[in-house]
Amino acid sequence: HDNGTTTAAVQNKRDSGIYLNLAGASNVSPLGYRLTYERYGEDFRPAGAPITPNQRAIQARASYRFERGLQLRGRLQSFRDDLESANPLDTRVAGVELAGRMLPDLWPELSGSINAFVQDQHNEDDTLDRRTDALEANVSAPLADRWTGRFGLFGNRVVDQNANTVDIVREVSLAADYDFVLGAATRGSVSPGVTRRRITGIGIGATETSPTLQLVLASR
Repeated sequence: HDNGTTTAAVQNKRDSGIYLNLAGASNVSPLGYRLTYERYGEDFRPAGAPITPNQRAIQARASYRFERGLQLRGRLQSFRDDLESANPLDTRVAGVELAGRMLPDLWPELSGSINAFVQDQHNEDDTLDRRTDALEANVSAPLADRWTGRFGLFGNRVVDQNANTVDIVREVSLAADYDFVLGAATRGSVSPGVTRRRITGIGIGATETSPTLQLVLASR
């Protein structure tokens, strides 16, 4: 590859990449899966390809469709960045997501998602040893006269084992969307809302309340 220099030794470097993918899904079975393995050398940079050089990635994903409109997804991921260096970074992730109609019998119009994951990061020389836990939940439902209500919860905890610190973010959001039409060619929506955030950690203790307002216009 050519990295922009004029040194022939740099321009003429060779490297390789490996990509393996195994996936399965069916209209009959509610179960789907995907397994991928990727390994790219430090100097593997094919033009136009969306890959990360000097990385190894192993990923396993599975999904299950329930009869009532819910879908459950799970993932296990392992990444090694700076693969060919003396200090590679390992990242391991385990996550699960539930999305769709949350209460089909009691409130059929209510839809949303719940997403949670755990991530561990550690490098070879032990200068980084960090764990992140995250949970996010969002629901929405139509209300009266073109209004749609939205409610969200978010929590994030970062534990730095080397610095012996724990940083926590908690967030609650409430918003509503109003759809409208302007003339014959323009549709839009206005979304007022409010977000309250609490941040805690060593030397940190803050609470923020932020009003929000979004306006979207689109021509037909």
